[in-house]
Amino acid sequence: MAKKDSPIYGIWKVTTQGDCEGRSTECLGYYEGYIDEIAQALADKAYYSLTFRSIKINKVTRKSLKNAPKRKEVKFLLWLAENENMVDYANALSDKESPEFIPYSNLTDSTCLGGRLIFKQGIAQ
Repeated sequence: MAKKDSPIYGIWKVTTQGDCEGRSTECLGYYEGYIDEIAQALADKAYYSLTFRSIKINKVTRKSLKNAPKRKEVKFLLWLAENENMVDYANALSDKESPEFIPYSNLTDSTCLGGRLIFKQGIAQ
């Protein structure tokens, strides 16, 4: 069995041809694990082949925020999965001391949460 530091273990964007001619691409999702195990799990969804692209996750830390641009606000949209509760996300954003969260619209009957984040001193604290 390969170790987690093996090159076949990682976070992958997995795609396949979107039609039988291979002229379009369909994203099957993002997966963490071993390539062979992910390929086995997705085998029935592949047209001719599966394509794996390695994904690097960048972690934001308080130290990296010190060098962040000093913009005072940013607008954003957050698309939620069907079973996620938008109000939970809005409450979590509102509960933080910084940044201030101002929602765009009603928080019901939607899978998209949008709003503005206003940062104190130009960066999230």
